[in-house]
Amino acid sequence: QCKNSGKKVGVSVLRDLEGSIQRYAGEKREAVLGILVSSSGFTRNSWQHAFTSSNPLMLMQIDNGNILQVRFSQTVAQTFPAIRITKQRVQGGHTAIIVLLDEDVLMVI
Repeated sequence: QCKNSGKKVGVSVLRDLEGSIQRYAGEKREAVLGILVSSSGFTRNSWQHAFTSSNPLMLMQIDNGNILQVRFSQTVAQTFPAIRITKQRVQGGHTAIIVLLDEDVLMVI
């Protein structure tokens, strides 16, 4: 999910994402990583909630192609040990932020 609002993302949005993760993971019977990207940032409670969540979550605050902050829940390292984030210049001089698992692209921002 991506959020582009004028205010910081609160815990209620994370809880909605966690519900989606649990439903999708149950249907697919496999691990699911929830990624939430915001240009406005996250409340302090959101950062804390994400870190302590039992669901694999990644919060990323970006601004004009720059990663300002990233936080993973504690379960991400156990569930997805090969996850990594990289930046790459793309056509037109723009910067793409790429989330990879092993060599598979999970998301491009």
